[in-house]
Amino acid sequence: MNRNDEFTELMKELEESVPAVDESIKRASRRKARKKFLYQPMVGLASAFLLFVLAVNLCAPVAEAVDKIPLLRDLANAVKYSKSLKAAVENDYAQEVYLTQTKDGVTVEITSMIVDKQELTVFYRIVSEQYDRLAAYWAVPKTSETKDKEVAGSTYVINFGPQKIGEIEHLDEEMRYVTVNFYDEDAMPEKLPLCITAWNAENYAADVQAGLFSETNYLIGWEEQAERYKVADFAFELDLDLAQIPEPVIYEVNQTVELDGRSFTIEDIEVYPTYINMNLLAGRGLDASLEWLYFYVENENGEVFLANSAGYEGKRQYKLGAESPYFSEGKLTRIVITGARWSEQGKKATYINLKTGEASNLPEGVSLIELRSTGNTYDMVFEMPYMRGMDLDIDDPFGEKHWIPPFALYHDEEWNYYEGEERWKIEQDEENNLIGESGIFEVRLEDYPEEEVWLTNMYSGVWYAEEKVVIDIP
Repeated sequence: MNRNDEFTELMKELEESVPAVDESIKRASRRKARKKFLYQPMVGLASAFLLFVLAVNLCAPVAEAVDKIPLLRDLANAVKYSKSLKAAVENDYAQEVYLTQTKDGVTVEITSMIVDKQELTVFYRIVSEQYDRLAAYWAVPKTSETKDKEVAGSTYVINFGPQKIGEIEHLDEEMRYVTVNFYDEDAMPEKLPLCITAWNAENYAADVQAGLFSETNYLIGWEEQAERYKVADFAFELDLDLAQIPEPVIYEVNQTVELDGRSFTIEDIEVYPTYINMNLLAGRGLDASLEWLYFYVENENGEVFLANSAGYEGKRQYKLGAESPYFSEGKLTRIVITGARWSEQGKKATYINLKTGEASNLPEGVSLIELRSTGNTYDMVFEMPYMRGMDLDIDDPFGEKHWIPPFALYHDEEWNYYEGEERWKIEQDEENNLIGESGIFEVRLEDYPEEEVWLTNMYSGVWYAEEKVVIDIP
């Protein structure tokens, strides 16, 4: 092997080591914990170190790879709970950005982006010497660019990275991320305005502990938190290179299944770098629409990718999302369905008479346990059952409990909509597992002028399969 070949091999080793640096650090820590010392001749190690130093100082690509190690480590730590984003970061799919703004003692730094067909993930830090605990609220403003692309309104949704405000896990300068999901395939614009409100989470936590919102430590909404505890507003414009998005890997399925007596055809699966789209076509004459499907896909190596979103496309068409196997080895081999949530015809909304307490069309298992009123302010307290998720560790399709709010929008008989302040109480153990079989969901309507109200149901019924429904992928 000549010198050029040796240098090429060194470059490969350096490039391959960058995504795995976090795991390497962990392995080194474990070796240190075992307190076993191996004495090796130092000549070879010194030579390798000298070669590495020379490579870093004389070769720009090697220096760039070394400089990226802290950033990659921070990105990997930020997305450690997202299988798809973690794989994208480890495979160097994130684009470096470096946009910075400072205002009122707060600096927001956007470091990287992951751009996919219908999903944009933005990584950022909030730095401040004045505030110890800051949270972020993101929004896409309505501009001519977003309006032309049909981004504004209900065609996108913003999801936040892990932010446990009650415990304030995220401290100053930690890497965080926000994801913007676009419902329409061609909705993502080349230039995207993105606004952030930095707000004082420490003051909010103190107010919760002081009982200003509720003695049961309920949360107020993200937008209300941001407005009430605002520190500074920032506005960015992101340049998105849409030409770099790869074409999806398509799996043709075209198989019909019966779920709780209802017929659906799984048409195909589209695999993108950060998500899956599974396209379903509902059979004609169904008495309910599909709100959520509990499912996962599996590849030939037994690796599992869980469902994480659901959307109705119209004309009986559904688009269901899941974690992405794009960067994994092995083709997809099967789809496994374990349950569903339905919205039945005639049960789209719960009716409540605010004077008599009469209630009808409540979601399955949900009950109105208390109704309080002071003037035109009404407090409705509901007990709601926890949903059964999927615990793959014990291969139990309904072993893991979770919960979703039973209601969304609130309107009167004339379809005038009102804002409801939503609060909830759930009990968890030290590992954040839900305790018991149900929780409390409370809705407050202030200055509501009518005696009757309709609450849009997030679901009307839940179905758990007695046996897993398995569909083999051709």
